[in-house]
Amino acid sequence: MSSQWWSQNGVCYDIFCHLRSKEMHVHSFLFRSTQLPLRRYLVDGIAVICQLKDLSENTLHLAVMLLDVFMDRAPTGPSLKHVALCCIGLSAKYEEGGSGIPLYPELHKYLPIFMFSEPPPSSYLTPLKIEILILSQLRWDVFIPTAAHFLDFFRPVSVCANDFSSDVIPSEAEAAKQCVHKYIKYFTDVSLQDYTLKVHRPSLICAACIACARVCVELSPHWTLTLQTATQYSWQEIEGVVCSLLRVYEHDKARTPCHPSTPTNPLPALNTTTSSYFTKSIIPKSRVNSECMVE
Repeated sequence: MSSQWWSQNGVCYDIFCHLRSKEMHVHSFLFRSTQLPLRRYLVDGIAVICQLKDLSENTLHLAVMLLDVFMDRAPTGPSLKHVALCCIGLSAKYEEGGSGIPLYPELHKYLPIFMFSEPPPSSYLTPLKIEILILSQLRWDVFIPTAAHFLDFFRPVSVCANDFSSDVIPSEAEAAKQCVHKYIKYFTDVSLQDYTLKVHRPSLICAACIACARVCVELSPHWTLTLQTATQYSWQEIEGVVCSLLRVYEHDKARTPCHPSTPTNPLPALNTTTSSYFTKSIIPKSRVNSECMVE
């Protein structure tokens, strides 16, 4: 993908516009499910299974999105563990190709990964019937844009040559770029766990993850004119989500020495505490307008 795909009015730009249009009509979450306390374990389990089956980031994020829509819309019925497996299957059918799609018998053996107990379902449904139930809640429209779907557009411009001084050697610049990409992955995983972020558009969450990564690697400015042009978001629009994600990062950093999270712990833990540091703007107000708009 070109580093300036947004200025070429080509296929990439058309796809991006379609995603932005599609996310405007995403289901409005009411957070009314009585089973929300189980969501944490379900998302953890989905992440582990996607990792074990070598499924893509898009598949993981779409599977969680399908689960959220189902939990928010559907009454209590089938086992949520089986619903989660079917969400992985549906997501893989959409995102993966050919042999990359796991069969339900393969997924079923991972049920013990969901480490929680739940009451017996009111009725037993076959995987096919659960898939039909999920699809009916989606009005048979499986594709819902997620933060991961916007990464292909935003990640290529997450780091640019102007982020480094002239005395930085290419190998150091490349190492910094890889570090930014690792943090982007970490923060998109964090965003999966916090269901309160569902009130924000996926593209905004993705943009905030890019900004968080740049903050952690100490790239200045944290939000460039190129990023604002590509994402169509200003610093002021993403600042609230950035602060929320960085609170989780600070909590995780205090708990574990390795960051971003390692493959043995696919999703980081959520922090419920607050920090006065993050109630302030990461970029001082006097610098927001000038620094965020200068390459």
